[in-house]
Amino acid sequence: MVRVAAAPPGAVAFEEIAHLVIATRAGGCDLERPEVRAVAQRNRAFGQVDRDLHASSASSASAASRVPAAEQTVPCETRGMGIYADQVLPRLIDKLCGAKDMRVLRERAVEGLHGDVLEIGFGSGLNIPVYPPEVTRVYAVDPATLGRKLAAKRIAASDVPIEFVGLDGQQIPLPDAACDTALSTYTLCTIPDPSRALAEVFRILKPGGTFHFVEHGLAPDDDVVRKQRKIEPINKRLAGGCHLTREHWSLLTDAGFVLDRRAAEYGKGPKAYAFHYIGMARKPG
Repeated sequence: MVRVAAAPPGAVAFEEIAHLVIATRAGGCDLERPEVRAVAQRNRAFGQVDRDLHASSASSASAASRVPAAEQTVPCETRGMGIYADQVLPRLIDKLCGAKDMRVLRERAVEGLHGDVLEIGFGSGLNIPVYPPEVTRVYAVDPATLGRKLAAKRIAASDVPIEFVGLDGQQIPLPDAACDTALSTYTLCTIPDPSRALAEVFRILKPGGTFHFVEHGLAPDDDVVRKQRKIEPINKRLAGGCHLTREHWSLLTDAGFVLDRRAAEYGKGPKAYAFHYIGMARKPG
C-alpha cells in the first residue's frame, strides 16, 4: 500500500483517501460499504467539492479570458479538491497503474505502434518502457503537470524523444495529419468529453493511421452495469473524474474509426472496475 503522511488535526485525512483511491482503481474497494462512505463524508475535501464546482463554473469564462490557451487546464470532476487532485492523486495513480498486470495490458495495446505517436493521457510516462522500437517520437498530452516530474526518470532512460504539446486532449495544438499512430491507456474514462478527444485524435492521425488503446468501461452484464451506475458518482470524486460506464466501441466508431483489432474482457478485481476494451482502430484512407 502507498503510504501518505497523516494529516494534522482538522485537515483532510489523505492517508484514508489514498487507501480508497488505490483500492478503487485497483478494483479492490466496494464503495457501497458504509465505512467507505463514512471516510468520504468525514473529509472536508468532499464536503467542499460541490460549492467549489459551482464557484469555479461561475468564474470560468472570465478566468479563461485571462489565461493563455496553452496554460488552461482540462475541466475535471475533482476541481476544487486542491492539493489532493493536484499533488496526491497523480502520485497514487503512478503507483497503482504501474502494477504488473496493467503493464501486460499496456504491452498488448502498443502492438503495432510506430513512427510519430500522439499519446493522450501521458501521465507519468508508464507506457515509455513498452514503446515498440519502431516509435520515433511521442507528442504527449496530459492535464497533470506533476506527471512530467514523475516521468522524468523514465524519459531520461528512453531513446524516444518526448515532446509535451498540450494539457487538454479535447483541444490539441498539432496540425492535421501530423502523426502516424496514437495511443491512449486508461484515459478516455476520465476525459470530460471523450467524443471531442477522439475527434482530435482522428484529425491528427494521417489517413490510414491507427489508434491503439486499453480502457476500462461499461460491462456487458446487467448486474455489473447496475453496480457501475450506482457507484460511479463517488468513483468520479475519488479517482479524478474516472467514469465506469463508457462504452468505447461506439465512441470509436462514432468518431469515424474502423475497428481493426478488438478484445473485451474482465481483468482482475471486482467486475464493476475491471471490464477492459483493448484494441486498435484505424482512420480510413
